Parts: sequence; structure tokens; C-alpha cells
Amino acid sequence: MNSKLFYALISWFQQNKRDLPWRKDVDTYAIHVSEIMLQQTKVETVIPYYITFLNTLKNYEDLAQVEDRIFMKLWEGLGYYSRARNLKKAAQIIVENYHGVFPKDYKKAISLPGIGEYTAGAILSRAYHLPYAAVDGNVLRVLSRIEGSFKDIKAEKTKKEYKALLEKEIQHFSPGTFNEAFMDLGATICLPKQQPKCEICPISSFCKAFQEGKQNQYPVKIAKNEKIIEEKTCVFLSWNNRFFLSPKEQGLLKGLYAPILIDSFKREDELEEILKKQGIKIRYFQELPLKKHIFSHRIWLMKGYIVPILFNNNMKKEQFFFLDDLKEKIPVPTCFKKFFPYF
Repeated sequence: MNSKLFYALISWFQQNKRDLPWRKDVDTYAIHVSEIMLQQTKVETVIPYYITFLNTLKNYEDLAQVEDRIFMKLWEGLGYYSRARNLKKAAQIIVENYHGVFPKDYKKAISLPGIGEYTAGAILSRAYHLPYAAVDGNVLRVLSRIEGSFKDIKAEKTKKEYKALLEKEIQHFSPGTFNEAFMDLGATICLPKQQPKCEICPISSFCKAFQEGKQNQYPVKIAKNEKIIEEKTCVFLSWNNRFFLSPKEQGLLKGLYAPILIDSFKREDELEEILKKQGIKIRYFQELPLKKHIFSHRIWLMKGYIVPILFNNNMKKEQFFFLDDLKEKIPVPTCFKKFFPYF
């Protein structure tokens, strides 16, 4: 690539960079938290979560020791909860093995839970000025248009080729600024589908796609498999104006609070049989409207019931929560909250 391209891009970035809260601090912890939150999540969604999170958990030590319920409540609504669990695990390793300081060594950094090549490059380049590229979807889109390349940007081979290309150039610039310039261009100018703002792009004169009038043909992505559709029955046991939820022990949404969750749709008579086997004495069933929730790789169709019960000694009162507590204090996934207006 023409070296003038990189100078033009960085000059544009220095004059037009977005005012984002995580750019005000080069602390590795703050950068680490922001990068994990930003994975598959829009900037405007992340900002309030990021500010609240940093005000509550100020460093790796705070994060490593925080109670899970408090931690997951801070993350509630951001989705992709495995990110959160990996972030806390990484914090515990950093405190235990690296005295609370994110490691400068690339191999050590990438071995941490939740840290891939992109995140390692973003943190190490910004915090320690090390020459590692951070190649995400925005960057891949920019590069594919510049080169007029029909390579599949979802392919690992393509990502590695572009990463190597950028790391030949990044050594001649401030690495953090270099990476952020590409990210901002992809996020604000070199937009996907029918939206690129080529008329104000600082590097359009270097862009093959623009010169050929084929911007909308790039980038190339091989179609993903269709989402898996799953049917679920959600049973909210009710007692004394409170509702039973408990932390999921495995699978999707592990660690977050959920009602009794049963695979497949169940009729009332089937549910009655299931609950009786658990020693639960029901009073009646209140059926709730069908709800739908879309995850990254699957769709849940959810049939819900509120089931008032007679309390027995096998139950724990502390597992029943008032609705206000479920909204404000308990980490409940968005999919289950869709039933709350009917409580």
C-alpha cells in the first residue's frame, strides 16, 4: 500500500477522532474493559455501561473480587455474557500472576480468557505503544475496499494477511493512533452496505473500490448458517407477591438469574406433572403472551407462565424476589424481562 495513505488517514483522525470516554485514559484496565464491552455491541450502547462499570469497579483488584451478582447486574443488558465471565477470569489471573498489571508480552496477553488477536492488539498498541495491529470488521471492510479485494473477510487466512500487512506499516507510526484511525474510518466514513461516505473520505484517492465505483460490492462475506430456532417454556413460580428465579448453572446465560426453564413448549397438564415431581404444589396457571428473543446464533421462542404456589419447607425464601428487586438488583437476562410487564 502507498505510505501516503497512512499519513493521510492519521492526519484526518487527529482532526476528527470521536470523543469517547475510554480515549481519555491509557490505563490498561480501562482499555481492557472498553474493548470487551465493544465486542459486537454499538458504541452508543456501551458508553453508559462503561462509565457505571468504571465508577463501581475501578481496577483489576476490584473486578477480581466483586460478588458475581453485583458484577452481572453491572453487565445486565449488554448481552454476550460469556464476555463478562471471561473478563472477570482474566482480572483474577492478572491480579494473581501479574500483580494487577496487564502483561506487555503478546503471548501472555493472548493467553488470557476473552483476549483474542484483535483485543490484544488494541490494548498493547494503545497502552504500551507496541506495534500490533487490531483488525476488526471495520478494518477488514476498509482494507478490502482499498484493495478491491474479493477475499472472504470472515476467513482466518484473510484476517492474518491483513494483520501482517498492517504490522509492516504500524512500526512507522504511533501504534495506538494507527489502529484507532482505521477503526474510526470504518465506524464513521467507510460504512457497510449502501452507506459509505466516499465524498468525505480522506483516503478515497487511494481506494480501488471508489475509483471503480464498486464500493457496495465490498467486503465479501460468506453467508452464515441460519440461526437455530429453539422453543422454551418459562415458568415463574409466584409466592407472596414474589417470584422464583435462580442462577443458571450451565449453558447459555450461565450465572444469570432465570425462571424454571424447560426445553420445548409444554401444556399446562405437562407442566403440572413436572412440577409435582419436584414437590411443588401449584394453585393455578396464568399463561403469558408468547415472546421471541434473538441471540447471535439462535432464536428463542418463549412460552411463559406465572404459577402461584403453596410454599413448602423444601424451598428457600431468599430465592423468591419482588419485581422491583428483579428489575434493579438481580442480574436477569433481557429475554426473561420481556415477561415482566405482565407480572
